[in-house]
Amino acid sequence: MGSKKGPTAELEVRRLLVEWWRKLEPGIEITRTPGSGGWRHAVKWGAKADLMIKDAPRFPFGIEVKRREGWSPRELFAGRPSPVWAWWVKTCQDAQENGGTVPMLWFRRNREPWLVMFPSTWWGQLGDRDSLPSPAAEWDQGLPIGSAPHPVVVFAHDLLSEDPVRFALPSGS
Repeated sequence: MGSKKGPTAELEVRRLLVEWWRKLEPGIEITRTPGSGGWRHAVKWGAKADLMIKDAPRFPFGIEVKRREGWSPRELFAGRPSPVWAWWVKTCQDAQENGGTVPMLWFRRNREPWLVMFPSTWWGQLGDRDSLPSPAAEWDQGLPIGSAPHPVVVFAHDLLSEDPVRFALPSGS
């Protein structure tokens, strides 16, 4: 199952994102990056992430997808050592190399819901936070993540219930 888990997870996230974002940009296309983000021509094609986005100029995110065991949500939410921190650092590095997209990490364990991590500074720029879903976790200090921005984590179903216009780049960006 291990060799199929990654591509299956990427296709699942792809479907969720397309369904959500089409409300704003009906022509959006999302596809898996060849080699699951490890494609050697990735930077040349602007594809330094697990998913490539086309025909959605207002889509701000560089998407990484991880469906793995070997980590605990309880340890993660407490800010303790977790493989998720290394995934976050890589997601941030790839987003920077991909033209400064907003890093967004989708991750989950088997039989658990998708979680979505992105920079807490970006979350704070979305305006009226009281009308946004409450984060499952938010950190502002003391994390073992080096130069990566401090993240916020939300449940994917909460994110996807929001109007994508709240998360979009301005028209004509």
